[in-house]
Amino acid sequence: MEPQKEREIKENTAIKKSEKMSILDGSFYGVMEGAGLRYITPYALALGASNLLIALLSTLPGLLGNLNQLTTLNLIKKQSRKSIVMTAVILQALLWIPLIGLGIWYMLAPDFRKTIPLFLLFVYSFLIMSGSSGSPAWNSWMRDLVLKNSGRYFGMRNRIMHICIIFSMFVASGILTFFKTTTPIIGFCIIFAISGAARLIS
Repeated sequence: MEPQKEREIKENTAIKKSEKMSILDGSFYGVMEGAGLRYITPYALALGASNLLIALLSTLPGLLGNLNQLTTLNLIKKQSRKSIVMTAVILQALLWIPLIGLGIWYMLAPDFRKTIPLFLLFVYSFLIMSGSSGSPAWNSWMRDLVLKNSGRYFGMRNRIMHICIIFSMFVASGILTFFKTTTPIIGFCIIFAISGAARLIS
């Protein structure tokens, strides 16, 4: 076999493997979103957040996340896209730990309950910012990777990801319902632990 032909076969094999891994990545991201991100507002309510803080929780992290993407655009010129994405994903996965810690703090330290929602806004904003910081690098990486039938590929990936979101939302709701009559915060800690683990796998 000619060296050029053999090289093309190896490249195509590597690309197909990467495409499959990207679908797996999207599936676990869907678990994080369905079991974690979709339940941040109920978590804030369980921690006693005010209406103003709920409004800030719904708007401020997303705004800061979008602004933070501007810094990533400059980083792409200096660092590899893979390192940027990996750093962002690992940081986002680890930030679920302090979110869980806030729930434990709420249960163990009743005197500090009024300030815990403020810490929730702070930690959650960093969680969203860390995830958003890797988006430009990931989009650029995938655009160069998926050259053929990109519309069909990303359509399939999004469908699988949304199925995982819906499924994980049902599982999370079941867990929260189970702990509703005892200690709801424990239910949130469990689903957020699942979310952090899923993001780390992703």
